[in-house]
Amino acid sequence: MCYQKRSYPPREDTGTTKGPLIQSAPRSHVTVAAGSVLGPYEVVALLGAGGMGEVWRARDTKLNRDVALKVLPEAFARDADRLARFKREAQVLASLNHPHIGAIYGFEDDAGVHALVLELEK
Repeated sequence: MCYQKRSYPPREDTGTTKGPLIQSAPRSHVTVAAGSVLGPYEVVALLGAGGMGEVWRARDTKLNRDVALKVLPEAFARDADRLARFKREAQVLASLNHPHIGAIYGFEDDAGVHALVLELEK
């Protein structure tokens, strides 16, 4: 079996050619920002971004605890298949109980913004 070495164009984020960059959801399509409020959650800071949206640190004002909000981008929320996949993810997480899997606290749907409310790992 013969393998060909792939040649990748330089990545914009680092200028390296270590491999393809997985594109995250466009920033302009996510409808939360630091300082915004989603239900009882005050959004504090961006923790990370990936293919299915962004994860934000937020403060639960009802229970006085920090949580993680995984927010589905607006463009994905308009796609019925992606929204269904996001809701299934919430249901699967709710069915699991394991020390190496973070807990899900809820599913927030406020003004068209869909978010999983997750345990914030320290």
